[in-house]
Amino acid sequence: MSKRNPELELMRFVFCLAIIVHHSYNFLTCRPGGEYATGFFFVLSGFFMQRQASKLAAEASPVFYKTFRFVWTRLKKIYPYFFFSVLIGTLAWGAMRIVIGPWWKELDRILPELFLLQMFARWQDYWWITGVSWFLGALFTAFVCLFPIGCVFAKCGAGWIFSLIAITSITAVLQTPLGFGEPWALWLGPLHKGLLLGVAGVSLGAALGAIYEFFGNKQCLRFVWIRWVLYVLALIVLFCKGPALAVWLLCAGGIFFSVWSGDKRRPALDKPWVYFLGQWSVTLYLNHFYWAVGLGYKFSFFSLPVKWGLYIGLTVGSSLFVWWLVRRLMPYLIQQIVYLVCNKRGRAS
Repeated sequence: MSKRNPELELMRFVFCLAIIVHHSYNFLTCRPGGEYATGFFFVLSGFFMQRQASKLAAEASPVFYKTFRFVWTRLKKIYPYFFFSVLIGTLAWGAMRIVIGPWWKELDRILPELFLLQMFARWQDYWWITGVSWFLGALFTAFVCLFPIGCVFAKCGAGWIFSLIAITSITAVLQTPLGFGEPWALWLGPLHKGLLLGVAGVSLGAALGAIYEFFGNKQCLRFVWIRWVLYVLALIVLFCKGPALAVWLLCAGGIFFSVWSGDKRRPALDKPWVYFLGQWSVTLYLNHFYWAVGLGYKFSFFSLPVKWGLYIGLTVGSSLFVWWLVRRLMPYLIQQIVYLVCNKRGRAS
């Protein structure tokens, strides 16, 4: 089976569903919990960022090259899904006439999202077609800032440094009027709140990763059952709209124990469908927001059950289409282009 952790793949899908449910407030009279679920993805990314930094620390190449290689690898995996999601969302919004008219006349509004610039300018939040460009911008900014620290201090106290960064950034987030809620358009001088959320989550995950490396990757099987308790508590606090920081810390503990359990996982989870759900959660995350907003603003005459059915159906359909484009169609087209180019060169020679 895959080397990926099936528990983490499953929880990625579960917390993605929590975000999808949260954004259904666009066509509901209440506001479901779920806005804190992004913390799981920040912490998870930070945890494995530090593990990768520890592996690359021994290499003789410059730190900036290691950082570039890591960020570029991550960007190549995520950005194709993001690009096609923005494209489909733009066409959908243009067809529904929600915010934009003919989309080709509004490229100056769309391009900042495509280039992940929502964190560095006062772009209005209703132009976020996928609703997650702030997340990706904050995530990759945190990678660029924190990965060099992980490389340089991998063998001499990275855990303490990341812990201090996490405490500082979490304190700064708590001082904002919205706390750990979604960033919206809140600015703190030159810093966007989304950046603080990204640095807080990634540094917290990186601190856990450094602690894990400190223990020498030893498996601890005595208390690993607690990971499920932590995940369940995190979801309960999430949907009961409890303290957001508690959600983040419970998720962090669950991630740590899931990795610490090593290969001693439940065989029922070590299945291909679990890994598919984990990978598919990326496209679900990227393709739900524009449908939620569209149904909320342009289809008020539909009943609630109809809206829910359309929301889930359109989200699943568009995300599967994007997944097929990136995982199936793009490799096939690239293979055909390479084949044609090689044939032309062979004939010319």
